[in-house]
Amino acid sequence: MKNDKKEYKQKDFYFEHKEKKYEVVHERIIEGAKLHFHDYLEGELILEGETIQYINDYKTHLKKGSFSLLRPNIDCHSIDVSDIDIFKFYIKPFIVDEEIWKEVSLLPNPLTVELSEEELEHAINLFKILYYEQTLNGKYNELIVKNTLNSLLCLFIDKKLGQDDNTVKRVSIINYLLENDRYLTDVSLQDFAQDFGYSLSHASKYFKENAGMTFSEAKQFFRIQYAKRLLLSTDHSNNEISSMCGFNYYPLFHNLFKKSTGMTPFEFRKSNK
Repeated sequence: MKNDKKEYKQKDFYFEHKEKKYEVVHERIIEGAKLHFHDYLEGELILEGETIQYINDYKTHLKKGSFSLLRPNIDCHSIDVSDIDIFKFYIKPFIVDEEIWKEVSLLPNPLTVELSEEELEHAINLFKILYYEQTLNGKYNELIVKNTLNSLLCLFIDKKLGQDDNTVKRVSIINYLLENDRYLTDVSLQDFAQDFGYSLSHASKYFKENAGMTFSEAKQFFRIQYAKRLLLSTDHSNNEISSMCGFNYYPLFHNLFKKSTGMTPFEFRKSNK
């Protein structure tokens, strides 16, 4: 694997699009990168060396065994000048299982965990499988890639949940919206309060404190994420997707989508196809 590694000077960019559904690289990074974000999910596993990374407003110290995730159109990040040996994957979210992607979307910043020696060895082996499979085009290649990516993300989620007790509560609350795709219905904060036995005011405060957003903001967030998936993986029209995502008024969907992503639904689909 060492012979396949390349030296890589990261360019300054704000938004980058990957043509492939997924890509895995093993490289030595010898320079940093200014603040930027992606339209794909990026995973970083540090094999050797140390550096400082900023994810949104969070400063994280990366070293051997650090495993980070950067979510598409959500997480802006930059990295200091460094000399690190690193595995990276770049994937389109629709490749992995939807439930796993929902869990990743809910995790609070910073999305970095520290792996034990045993966990690091396991993660490296999974990266090696991905690295090898991307060179093939066999009958079961896509299935192997998907299962391996799911395993990597599950490793990250389990580690993150184990390191942060508040995350467990956060995921439990948000799962109320995800269960049976409630976020696509007209479910309200009042329904949440009634189902959990809270007063309306306590439910509002409790949800925001533990989820990091209001009930309506959470509904909107998951509707927009679902819309992205539909835009990338189906041929439904924008109006149809608006309706499928629970928006009865297309201009509202159009405006909220642009506010969330910086692009109209049409521009998002065109730039990611």
